[in-house]
Amino acid sequence: MLEQWLVTAPQMQPRSFSVERLPWGRHHLKRDGAAVTACGRFAVGWHTFWERPLDPRDPDACEACLRVALAVHTGAAAG
Repeated sequence: MLEQWLVTAPQMQPRSFSVERLPWGRHHLKRDGAAVTACGRFAVGWHTFWERPLDPRDPDACEACLRVALAVHTGAAAG
């Protein structure tokens, strides 16, 4: 399910910009406890945005992560 993917990013917007925790720049997807993102980037120490929903229309979302998450969701990643 797509809900199993968490938004993660190496940087977070400074709190002066927003009271909400938001990624700064390109953000990726990973599963809880994973060391790498869906696209294969090492993400240990990155910020996890637990409250942020996956939005495939977000221009800052990693396209490769979205493709992997959708392929896993639809079963297209098998084989």
